[in-house]
Amino acid sequence: MSLLSNKTKEKSGLANTLMQILTNKGLAGPEKYIIGLLDSQSDAFSILDQDLRFVFVSNNYKSVLDMQDENSEIIGMHVTEFVGKFIFHKDADLIAQNGLHASSLVVTTKKMATFLRTTQMGRDIMVTVSPLLDDSGEIMFLIQTIKNLPDIDQLRGQNFSFYETLGLIHPMGNNKNSPIFHCTRMQEVAERARQSAGVDVNVLLTGESGVGKDVIAKYIQVASPRKSQPFIQVNCSAIPDALLESELFGYEDGAFTGARRNGKHGLLEVANKGTLFLDEIGDMPLVLQAKLLIFLQDRYFYRVGGIEKVKVDIRIIAATNADLEEKVKRKEFREDLYYRLNVIPIHIPPLRERLEDIIPMVNDFLSQFNKKYMKHKEFSFDALCLLATYTWPGNVRELKNCIERLVVLSKKQQINVDMIKKELAYRSPELFPEGDTGGARSLDDAKELIEYQLLKLAAQQYNSHRQIAKALGTSHTTVSKKLEQYGISVG
Repeated sequence: MSLLSNKTKEKSGLANTLMQILTNKGLAGPEKYIIGLLDSQSDAFSILDQDLRFVFVSNNYKSVLDMQDENSEIIGMHVTEFVGKFIFHKDADLIAQNGLHASSLVVTTKKMATFLRTTQMGRDIMVTVSPLLDDSGEIMFLIQTIKNLPDIDQLRGQNFSFYETLGLIHPMGNNKNSPIFHCTRMQEVAERARQSAGVDVNVLLTGESGVGKDVIAKYIQVASPRKSQPFIQVNCSAIPDALLESELFGYEDGAFTGARRNGKHGLLEVANKGTLFLDEIGDMPLVLQAKLLIFLQDRYFYRVGGIEKVKVDIRIIAATNADLEEKVKRKEFREDLYYRLNVIPIHIPPLRERLEDIIPMVNDFLSQFNKKYMKHKEFSFDALCLLATYTWPGNVRELKNCIERLVVLSKKQQINVDMIKKELAYRSPELFPEGDTGGARSLDDAKELIEYQLLKLAAQQYNSHRQIAKALGTSHTTVSKKLEQYGISVG
């Protein structure tokens, strides 16, 4: 029997004991004394049944939400009606219709969740919903606690959102460089990165520009034994060929005209004991490729103009958006260096091939930029659907830049579809000729994507179609058809 089940029994036993004591005292209507006991608690909380209807609301709960004092107004009310009536959220109806309010998600996941909301009076609150399960693991009640947030700006930078509860955010660590992923292909990338992190072996990251190769490289570093040592990133395409050798390997005094007196350490020496990340390695000139190959083989090098060996202990991670095998065939990249670097290849798919990752990234970037610019912006449901299905030719970099522009430039708190289309068209006017969606799939496709994610998560949590239907507030027939449509198996 689980610990939660034991706690449930203890609470049930306590309730029976209280009822027995009150009954033995001959008090009429002992229920009102239990209600009084609950209402004496300092926390602002409410209790919902398994059908998401209120069965108890404390006075403090009503006070925080600036509600009238009539308890009968709320008792028996469904949470969907409650959200639309008392919570000031422009997307309240859409969120409720799509099962994305806090309580329905807790029913789906059976896990406590925390959310940020704003009341009708403009008060920022934190809502925590906790499930109370019976011995068979089914939900008996939901306990909903709310607290005022005097310092909302600090909390908005954290991952309090319904996307996190959906299981759509999977950071690979607790540091700011941890990538966000959900799709199966990125889970495979993450596992391959984890496996390579523990050993000093060369890794070659491939993928289109902007997919986040630098983020995976940093993750490998922080997950490795070298995590406390330097991480030096060099963009081989951004440094002129004439300077790249001296930047990497350093130089001695008088090595060339304009050389610094006493010489200069190269980035290989700066990265000693740590990791050197060679980004866009495919653009490195052939002459320098030969010198890098010698270093990888012998683990020492000579500074420009130097005659003494310099030994360093570093790990090499390389990345490219080019087809190195094709470059090898064209004699533009050394074959022996390619195989030296390509010990563990990791390919990062473009964002258009992992649409499940877009909404979690949007949520994370929105939190970052709201905190950075002291804003409180949010996206409408339809806007999220457009973001989730746009093809993003610039990948993660384009998505991040777009979210930052929208947070900074949008005049309204809620960012809608028109604002997003305007920003994308401003960068590339050809994207939206005569109101076209600019590479985005239809709104129905976007809603299907979110529907698929909800059903997939519910299928992992429940063992039958009926349980899923009850959790998602729909019919058994609908669930069966949808599961068959998406090819989702239960259990």
